[in-house]
Amino acid sequence: MHTTVNRSLLALAIGWMGLGPLAQGQMHAAPATAVCQLPEVLQAWNKPPASVASVTSRRAADPGGAALQPYRVRLDPCQAAWCKPGSHAAMVKIDLAHPGRYRVAVDQMLWIDLFNATDKLEGVLCEHSGCQPIRKIVQFDVKAGPHWVVLESKGPGESGLLVTRVSE
Repeated sequence: MHTTVNRSLLALAIGWMGLGPLAQGQMHAAPATAVCQLPEVLQAWNKPPASVASVTSRRAADPGGAALQPYRVRLDPCQAAWCKPGSHAAMVKIDLAHPGRYRVAVDQMLWIDLFNATDKLEGVLCEHSGCQPIRKIVQFDVKAGPHWVVLESKGPGESGLLVTRVSE
């Protein structure tokens, strides 16, 4: 009875917020024995990471455009106009040589945004890879050129970051 009441209240709250019906299901981590379905991403992730500046420098760090280089970023208090009050963020500039679909992977549960020179891009797919320590992957369709990956969280910390092209 108590569980039914809680689910009903949750469904009512979600409906009130305009998010649609409550989906029944559970989130779970991949078993330790699960095989990573993205071995090329995991291989790139395991390279030694480069460190990049945080967003508080008022300039995005530019890791040189290498799409298979993992980075270690620091999430610092965000003062930019686009930040939520009290949030922490990191911004990394990447230069993509080829248009296509790219994965942005992180090892923390963070908000991931991708911007080009004029717009915020919409993610086209959120993956659950089972490739620990990767925790979240969002795919974006992009044109060649400079882009900025923005990671945002409620608190300070560090995160791994990897941008890879999705093979066709």
